[in-house]
Amino acid sequence: VPNGLGVAPVGGAYTVNRSVDFEVNGQSAFVRLAPGGTRDAALRSVSARDVEVLMSLRLSTLPQGSGSFWFYAVVRRTGGGNEYRARVHIVQSGRLRIGISRVVAGVERVVVPDIDVPGLSASAGQTIRLHTLVSGSAPTTLRLRAWDAAGSEPGTWQVSATDNSAALQAAGWVGFRAYLSGGITNSPTFEVDDY
Repeated sequence: VPNGLGVAPVGGAYTVNRSVDFEVNGQSAFVRLAPGGTRDAALRSVSARDVEVLMSLRLSTLPQGSGSFWFYAVVRRTGGGNEYRARVHIVQSGRLRIGISRVVAGVERVVVPDIDVPGLSASAGQTIRLHTLVSGSAPTTLRLRAWDAAGSEPGTWQVSATDNSAALQAAGWVGFRAYLSGGITNSPTFEVDDY
């Protein structure tokens, strides 16, 4: 599928912000991302409060220059730009950190500061698995873990938190988003699979 992500087996058609930078080869979704750019994809016809998201993330190359690659699994977007995000932060050295944030009224706030995952770093072509769980309301419970796809899924959550932000306590849709810092000098393609 050129120029987009097509239709999900469950959830209908994906909405993307720049279709020319998205394509599906029958197995994975490939997304092109230029420095300073943001790409996002969403399943807007899905509405659920309790969501479990598993996905694979792979970068063609590590970012070079000044800045980072950010990937967000959007696990509950309730409208008005309000959403919970499971975050993956990758820098030039391959250092990989994960955390959880919320966006309310267009402002992102950290729910759980980014942490290093013991024994996990990123390299070009490596597949990272992400598992995110969001459940409940007032408070909402958020959990995240990441691991190298060549190994086994950890038995414990590496990041856990609760949050009571009123704008995020209803059902919402899911998707993913990525951002590449403006100081990056290359343009890595990233791949999303098993989503």
